[in-house]
Amino acid sequence: MVLLVCLAAVVAPTASVAASLVSPSPTERAWRHRVAEGFGGTPRVSAARAATVEQLLRHAVAASGGQIVRLVVRRGPQLAPELVIRTSEPAGYLKHALRQVLRRMPARSVYLAVVDGQGRRVLEWALNSGPGQRQGSLYVRRDL
Repeated sequence: MVLLVCLAAVVAPTASVAASLVSPSPTERAWRHRVAEGFGGTPRVSAARAATVEQLLRHAVAASGGQIVRLVVRRGPQLAPELVIRTSEPAGYLKHALRQVLRRMPARSVYLAVVDGQGRRVLEWALNSGPGQRQGSLYVRRDL
């Protein structure tokens, strides 16, 4: 019994760790699926270009005061970044800081979410655009 209690104390996540573990939403999973469908075959975008965009996004998020929860830059006929940012000041972040990140986002296929300190979505934007495909959605939490 004592051993089980000790193990539970070791593996139980703290509040900050739990907040950083933001599960993909249904919108995020649907976006991933559409990107995978549109990205069949050999990627036309180089790994070096994807790495450059990833670094630009990392720097932009750090400069904006946000924290990266998840960042994946998918390659195909175009880049498709998936970015989830955590902030403790959601309203101020959306109004004043997010612009720095948006300037670095490729404009065709994007998934962007901003979550609060508890991991609840504040903003969710999904855009899929390519040959024969143009879909998107935008959600902003009402209490902002």
